[in-house]
Amino acid sequence: MHSGPRYLLVVLAVVISGHYILSLTHEAYGRATSLSRLVSRPSTAVPQEYYSDRVELASRPRANATFVILARNSDLDSTVRSVREVEDRVNTPHHYPYTLLNDEPFTDELKRRVSAVASGPVAYGIVPREHWVKPDWIDEERATKGCEQLVADNVIYGAAETVR
Repeated sequence: MHSGPRYLLVVLAVVISGHYILSLTHEAYGRATSLSRLVSRPSTAVPQEYYSDRVELASRPRANATFVILARNSDLDSTVRSVREVEDRVNTPHHYPYTLLNDEPFTDELKRRVSAVASGPVAYGIVPREHWVKPDWIDEERATKGCEQLVADNVIYGAAETVR
């Protein structure tokens, strides 16, 4: 017999012997590895009371709330994706409204696509220009240097004008 199969048989014999000895000497190990325990359905890791039924969620009092999203027309696909993800995970049983804000009027396509995936009403608003852009009293040179430092430090969106 070659040495490979021989070692395999030795290892298998050691594992089976170890299992047998542990089963006889440790009652808890014997219970945990018994065939009846292994065949039976395992218990769930999370207790059932942590799961909420969608019907139960819908019957609870609704909070006075809305989802507010700052979006641009150029963000059409990501805005629709975000609303769909909120609907899938949170909003379907509640039907909370959405308020989308932009610095210019929303396109009809954005309105149509967002309204199609939202389960609640959707309102579209325009933020006045003076609320959207940097105020005149901001020191542009200092702000630019700060943004350059953010880029040098690899800060996400450090160079993005829209998030300053």
